[in-house]
Amino acid sequence: MRAPSKQIVIAGYFGFGSAGDEAILASLCEVFRGAAQPFRLVAISGNSPENAATYDLPVCDWSDAAVISETVRLSDAVVIAGSSLFDPSAAAVVTTTQPAFLAPAVLSAIHHKPLLLYGISLDGPGVKDMHPALRAVCRAAALITVCDQITFDLLVSFGITASKIAVTADPVWMWAPRAPGRGISLPKPVLGVALANDELPIPEAD
Repeated sequence: MRAPSKQIVIAGYFGFGSAGDEAILASLCEVFRGAAQPFRLVAISGNSPENAATYDLPVCDWSDAAVISETVRLSDAVVIAGSSLFDPSAAAVVTTTQPAFLAPAVLSAIHHKPLLLYGISLDGPGVKDMHPALRAVCRAAALITVCDQITFDLLVSFGITASKIAVTADPVWMWAPRAPGRGISLPKPVLGVALANDELPIPEAD
């Protein structure tokens, strides 16, 4: 007899128009659904109808605390995915007051569910201002994967056990985009723009 699917709640900056975070959700859907024992996923999103239709999964709205709490209670684990919820500016969009990552982490503790922080990076401005809450959440997490050594070193400096932190690739790298179809018809000319960190050195052309 096949074991019943486990349910995982995925909290992220989904449904707010961030292409990178939508790609993270898409990659997680592919990975968990393709596992030997598929998982049932429930996402927490700022645009429930759109995310539910796009990824074919149940979605809780960030504004409905009661539904999120009940969903976590009925789940087997909680995943906070990506770095955006750890950006202080996200609080103004998602929760307006507390750090955006705090609510799913607190609910996982209240309902005694394992917490995973997945694919995070904490080298942005304002991180030190979140130090007490961030340290508490990281200590509560069963496993943390980070995208860079800077974040690893920062968490260790917070007193987080190094053995439960793994430095690995950004979760988007797991995403296998669908083969292109007919494509999008755009009026010509078309200008493509790639944004870059202007603090990084740019090599001079030969």
